[in-house]
Amino acid sequence: MFALAHPTPDPDDIRRLRAELATVVSRLPEAFATADDPRAHTSLTALFETWAHVIELRVDVDDEARDVLSSIPSVVRDCYDIVAEGLLNAAKHASERRAEVSIRRVTTGAGPRLHVRVSSPGIAARGTRLRASSRMQELGAHLVRIPGGVALEAAFALPLRAAVVSTEHRDGEHPTPP
Repeated sequence: MFALAHPTPDPDDIRRLRAELATVVSRLPEAFATADDPRAHTSLTALFETWAHVIELRVDVDDEARDVLSSIPSVVRDCYDIVAEGLLNAAKHASERRAEVSIRRVTTGAGPRLHVRVSSPGIAARGTRLRASSRMQELGAHLVRIPGGVALEAAFALPLRAAVVSTEHRDGEHPTPP
């Protein structure tokens, strides 16, 4: 991209490129770290920031998903893997240098799920699918054709929260046994 934007770069252009590349390279270890602690979601933030230097990136994480990402490290690690793979695919195969990441907590009949989607413009060739026995397959991810593009999607089961049920009635009376 630099060569296209600067066919005959001057020393200032090269200095700016070096500074930008140094910033990206210095952030790589942080971006690819997936620590097993409640702050593991910060690695996702670093991943987004790193990829934003490469492609136009739009990220949408709902508040409930943020709660999940700040409290369940194993889900963060799997989510990170899906997002990293989806962004790499977008950079390699998209018809335009842009992608969208959507992370949402959804309620299903089978319980709560964290739904992760990385979409990019382009057309998937007929029969395109994930490599058998790949990490993405292990995580249950799949490629989906969407209007104007392709998405890598996965949904991760979340632990159920115990329901709190009171045995007291609103009027303060305790139910009488039968």
